[in-house]
Parts: sequence; C-alpha cells; structure tokens
Amino acid sequence: MSWKWYYYISWFPFILFTFAMDAQVTCTGTFGENIFSAGDFGSGYENIVPNATGIAPGYIYTTQTPPSDGYYTITNNMARWERNYGSWINIGDNSDDPQGYMMVVNASYQPGIFYEQTIDSLCPNTTFEFSADIINVVRREVGGHSLPDLDFMIDDSVRYSTGKIPQDEQWHKHGFVFALEPGQISIKLSLVNKAPGGTGNDLALDNITFRPCGPDPDPDLAAEVYFCEDNSAQATAISTNIDTSQFYIQWQTTQTPGEDWQNTGGQNQTTIEQDVSIPGTYYYRYQVTNSAENLNNPHCISHSEVVRAEVLPLQYEIWDTICVGNERSFDGDQLTDPGSYTASFFSSHGCDSIVTLHLEVVEKVPVAFDLLVGHPLCHNSEDGQLEILNTSGGYGPYEYIVESDTNRTGRFSNLSSGIKQIGIRDHFGCVFNTEERLINPPLFDLHPFRDTQLVLGQPLTIDISATEEIHSVIAIPDILEDCTDCSRVTFIPIRSAEVVIEALNRNGCRSSETFFIEVEDDNLPIAFPNAFSPNGDGVNDDFRIIAPPHLVHRIRSARILDRWGNVVHTPADALEPGSLVLWKGNSGSVFAEPGIYAFVCELELINGEVRLFSGEVTVVR
Repeated sequence: MSWKWYYYISWFPFILFTFAMDAQVTCTGTFGENIFSAGDFGSGYENIVPNATGIAPGYIYTTQTPPSDGYYTITNNMARWERNYGSWINIGDNSDDPQGYMMVVNASYQPGIFYEQTIDSLCPNTTFEFSADIINVVRREVGGHSLPDLDFMIDDSVRYSTGKIPQDEQWHKHGFVFALEPGQISIKLSLVNKAPGGTGNDLALDNITFRPCGPDPDPDLAAEVYFCEDNSAQATAISTNIDTSQFYIQWQTTQTPGEDWQNTGGQNQTTIEQDVSIPGTYYYRYQVTNSAENLNNPHCISHSEVVRAEVLPLQYEIWDTICVGNERSFDGDQLTDPGSYTASFFSSHGCDSIVTLHLEVVEKVPVAFDLLVGHPLCHNSEDGQLEILNTSGGYGPYEYIVESDTNRTGRFSNLSSGIKQIGIRDHFGCVFNTEERLINPPLFDLHPFRDTQLVLGQPLTIDISATEEIHSVIAIPDILEDCTDCSRVTFIPIRSAEVVIEALNRNGCRSSETFFIEVEDDNLPIAFPNAFSPNGDGVNDDFRIIAPPHLVHRIRSARILDRWGNVVHTPADALEPGSLVLWKGNSGSVFAEPGIYAFVCELELINGEVRLFSGEVTVVR
C-alpha cells in the first residue's frame, strides 16, 4: 500500500456525511487549496475499486453490487453494475470524467456514531470549509423508505445537522464552515447517522473538499490589465486594498495558468510592478492568511482571484496567404500582390504598434468532389439534402457553402427545392462554385368527398383516391375496419359526424380531406305486419319485424298477449342479435287460436338507442 493510498483511506472518512444536508456553502470569501486532493475518490478504468477498506469505520467494503446494509463501495457508474436494487437510481459520479469514482453507502440497521477522527496540523484562528456533493440514491417514486438524517460533532459538540436528505434524484452541494479557537491546531470530528438502515437511508457521495476560507474577494482587484512594451519604463501591474493590519499576504506569479506559482515581492506588499520590456502574458494572485508564519502552511492560506496581465508588443509580424484574385485588407488598402507591407496601428488598449504583413499569393488549383443529392420528399417541403464527398485538389482543409450556410462537414439538410449555389473554399480562400437543382415533387392530394345525408341503417360507400398511389390511410372516426390501404370502403354510419380521411404516400407526404355525414333517425323504416298465417306453406309463416338490414341490432324484450291481457308468448330466441322474428304463432307447445293478439317489444338500434313499439297482429289459419 503506497503512502498516497494510505492518505486517501485514513483522511476521507471524516468527510463522509458532513455535508449531507440541502444547504448552501456558507463561505463567501476566498478559498485555499483543497487539503484533500483525492476528494473526488480518484478515477480508473475499473467500474468497482478492488480494495478501498478503511474509508468508513464500522462499515464493510464490498465489490459486490448492490452493497447490503452496513456495506459501501467505490464505483464510477451504478448503471454498469451487474444488478441493482429496483428502488435505487442508476447514476455515475458527479463530474465530467467518465472514469471518476464516487462512494455508494447502504446504511447500517442501527443508528449511531458513523466515524470519529482527529485532524492535526491545522492553524489557530483560521476558518475552514468542508463541502461535498451528495445524493439520496432511492428513486423519487419509491415510498416507505427512510431518509438519511445526519449529525456531526466537533470536539463532542453538535455543530451541524443535515435534517432529512430529500429523495429527489439530484446531486446537491452541501457545506459547513467553522473557525478554530486561539491556539487550537487540531479537531475531533464525530459523525452520527440518526436514521436506521434496512429500508432506505442510502446515498452516494462525491467531490469532498476541505479548504481554508479567507476574506471576501477584493472588488478592486482587476481581472485583466494591459501594458505597452517599453524598454525604458516599468509600470504598476496590480494592487489590492486588503487590510494588511488584519491579514498577511504574499504575491505569486506564473506564466502557465494554474501551475508553477512562484512568490514575487515581499510580504504584505499591496502593489507589485510588471516588467514591460518583454512582451508576453503573466498571471498574478496573492496568498492570504491571518499570520506571517501561516504563509508557509498550505493548510492555512487562501488565494485571491487570478489577474491576467498582458504586455503588448511594439512590433508584430503576420504571415498570410491568399488565393490569386482575392484581396487582403491591411491599413485601409486591399492587397492583391505578394510582398511585405508595414503600417503603424493604435490598439484598443492605447498602445502604438508596428505591424509587418508578409503576404503570399498562390495559384488556384482545381478541386474535385462527389455530390450526393437528396431531393425534397414532399411538395414545397424543406427536407432536401446535399452532401459533398471525397474532396481533393486545392489546398485543404476545405470549407463548404450552400447558399448562406457554411460548414466544414459538407453536409446540408432542411433544403427547399430550386437551384442551389454550392461553393468549396480551400485553406487559402480559393473558391470553386457549382450549382445543383433540387426537384420539387408534385403535390400529393386526396380527391375530395361529398357531404352525405342518409337514414340510420343505410350503408355508405366512399372511394378513396389521390393524385398518386396511396401508401396508407386512416380515418377519424375509424370507418376503415383495420384497412390501411383501402381504395373503397362501405360502412354504416350510426350518428351524424364529421369524418377526416388522412393519407400518406410512399415518401410520407400527408394529405387530408373532411366531409360531413348527416344521419336521420326520426322517421325510421321499421314496420310490423298486421297478420300472418303460420300454416307451414312457406308464405307469411311468422310474425317478424320489417326493417332494413343492420338497422335493428337486437330485440331487447317482447311479449305477445291475448285479448284478455294474458302473455301467450315471450320470444326468447329472438333476443339474439340479428333476429327479427317475434312470434311463430304458438303458445308454448300448442298452436295459438286464430284471432287478434297484441304485441309489445323493445328494439335496440345499431346506434345503441332503445325504442318501444306496440300494436296488434291477427293470426290466420
């Protein structure tokens, strides 16, 4: 085990739940370096770190996923686990690094002290901030799970309570700020998990930081300063108004942003000077702490914002190449010939400069290419495509132009029909032009339908056709009976309605037509015979409803009564859908006597409406 890994596992545990509340970081001042440089748990190719024991005393490290209660694991993506709890979300670590790690914890069954650690080598009278990113890993919609609820103590005193960490599937940054007492150089931190495990209380942690918190940022500290090259002078580069009676500062400088900072000037020097004899870019910041001796302790200092200082050169040389026939603007002139040109300029930062332009002119070399054409699919649509392929010749790389659109891929989409001007511009500005016509396909149009008036039960036939072959068709309401390519359809409208027919051709072009069907249901052609002769001669042998096919869906009920009101027949068989027979002249198993009988029946029509009919019928034998 290397020293670096030992540092990782022996310092990180005390941060584990320190900031697991939905709170804002309270430090508003400048920050020092993160004491825990591995606070993001590192990164690696393996999805599960093979061994990360010791990070959470009282918990057991496991490479088996998902971890059980009382276990934790270090992983870069829960979605890559072989299995996960159905109640847990699948997330990666909270960074832009796809190989970055995070810590996933399944809480123990019993609440209690989660960790206790003493931290040394700190600075008295110094304010520190702890912060971390944390997420409740239980899915938002899952109920009945306990929420993590954490306390932590500093020197046996509760200083921070998280409250219940929400089950919202979001990473949150949490923080806590505290100051050491005079003479205090160490603290004991104890973490307490107040919620039970077993069902819920599960979370992930990432991006832990522990860093000094310094004074508020200096509003007078410029972000950028500019100087003119001058071999005979120096200039004030940067200054600060920080109170040096309360804080101690040390300026630092580098020419590599974020790296290799070196001290410059003396301690508590509020102003430093920039050497303006050498052009270039320089970066400055100052360290700040509460005592001179702490300036040498990285655990005690914070840093100001970085200032960028640029010394602008007096003389510039520019090399450029253009295509023959093109122009290059310089000092108000349009240059077309090769050569060296010199002019004086006055920059936006107030510096005089002498610029020498070395201009080269190259001959135009022909360009060859292939053109892939995709015409618009529908009439007047804007889905045409052009793609320029296999470009050669000229001076690459190339820039491609179609009308006013320019790119380096050679792919252009969402084009309308018509002649398209195509250009290829090489590295030196030589342009090669051509054109291509995108064809506008004919209009795909359904032939119109006439509005129709008919009686309930009357069938209607419509012919569906268009200006070209129909690939698929739908209707609202659906009158096609699962027919997607019908050219003729017959159906029985059951109520008045507006019908929309919508068709697609082979390219997916759409056309629709609307018509109205008015269904008359007041004076329906339903009648009942006034006599029948059930003698078996095959003529008028039964008493049945006279109605067009399909108008009557079924007989809901019917009764045949004699002259004294006695029920002589109830046609049970006639209640089946489609049957129109009310009576065959029998009363039970015997023939009914000739004479006049009454009938009462309820009919259910094809539109679901129920209507009552009654009357008399004579039995003739």
